[in-house]
Amino acid sequence: MVYDRANDSEAEPVATPASAVLVDASGQPVAKNSGRGNGNVKVTFTDGHSKMFSKDGKCLDPKVSSKGYVGWIHYTHLEPRGSAMARTW
Repeated sequence: MVYDRANDSEAEPVATPASAVLVDASGQPVAKNSGRGNGNVKVTFTDGHSKMFSKDGKCLDPKVSSKGYVGWIHYTHLEPRGSAMARTW
C-alpha cells in the first residue's frame, strides 16, 4: 500500500520555503547595499517557522524557486579582489 498525502483530507499541510535571506552571525539580515554580500542562509517557511542552513558565513545569493526549492552559492575562500572562489581538486 502506498500512502498518498495529497488525497488525505486529515493530513496536516506541509510547510514549504517562502523566502531565503542572508543573515550575519547574530541572525540579523545582511543589507544588500552594505558592501558585504555574504552571510548565513536563513529560510522562512509558509507556516512562519525559520531554519538556518549554514553557519560559516560563506554563502551568497540565496533564492527560492516557484516550486519551493532553495539554493545558494557557498564558497571556500575569497580571491585577492574579494570575489568568492570554490575549492577545486
